[in-house]
Amino acid sequence: TSSPDLFFDDVAVNDSSGSYQNSYPGSGKIIHLRPNAAGDSSSWTGYVGTGANWERVDEVTPDDATSGVRSRTTNEVEEYNVDASGIGSSDTVNVVAVGHRVNRSTGATNSTYNVRLKAAASGTVAESSTLTATTTTWRTNDPTSNSASPFALVTYLDPDSASWTQSKLDAMQIGLKTVSGSGDRYTQVSTMWASVDYTPSTGPTIN
Repeated sequence: TSSPDLFFDDVAVNDSSGSYQNSYPGSGKIIHLRPNAAGDSSSWTGYVGTGANWERVDEVTPDDATSGVRSRTTNEVEEYNVDASGIGSSDTVNVVAVGHRVNRSTGATNSTYNVRLKAAASGTVAESSTLTATTTTWRTNDPTSNSASPFALVTYLDPDSASWTQSKLDAMQIGLKTVSGSGDRYTQVSTMWASVDYTPSTGPTIN
């Protein structure tokens, strides 16, 4: 007899803390939503590549130094609309997380930043903790680690503490904010996306 081949493309791990996702994750499907237009603010500088800022960070496979945006100025905000989710209006959205690919430019002093999202244009903002890119090596989600890093911003409810829905996903914006600019060292971001875990209303077919 032949041995089966098993492939895992996503893993969910919960613990018992908090009010949401504190038991077994259950079944779900994952989609990734990429920037597809400018959002409310476009203050970071497109420093490599061509096109609008959102076009420099929308690739599926991060191209790192080939295209990207950067900032070293305190309180500069960069936001993007994202692809339509394509899920059903009665599907359950379990979690929305914002991913990014980041490094720093050469210079003496690091800038700090966070990633953010809104459920609608001009809406309430959810922000990650303050992050610092400390190396010119490109890294995903955690600018200080080479390991497979968790997302810096994970939300089980939208920024207004209500359930995520299809319509909110389709109006959502993701982005970046420079928390403290250094004056000579940029935070540089090559790619951004939103990862969404949802459960179809009819339930998935399991074989």
